[in-house]
Amino acid sequence: CLSFARTYGAILTLRRTFLHGDLSQFHATVAERVAFEKIQDCFREEGQKTIILNPQIMLSLYLSPECKKYYGNDLLKKIQDFLNQSNIH
Repeated sequence: CLSFARTYGAILTLRRTFLHGDLSQFHATVAERVAFEKIQDCFREEGQKTIILNPQIMLSLYLSPECKKYYGNDLLKKIQDFLNQSNIH
């Protein structure tokens, strides 16, 4: 969960250098790098509205069954509270 969230954050910067720096830590293959670049391009094309809505996306990631198993309930509650405060309606 944490490694995916970090890479997701690198995607949202819209900068290839941050994305590739993060992906290099995980020894991403060429195909994985291309896939993540395409995701980053989608965010770039959709603009700020898409990026502003990302707290909702991050919340759904952290509340997935995989993350719930990995993190304790206290940490997940803190993450949920933070992301809910960051959400712009």
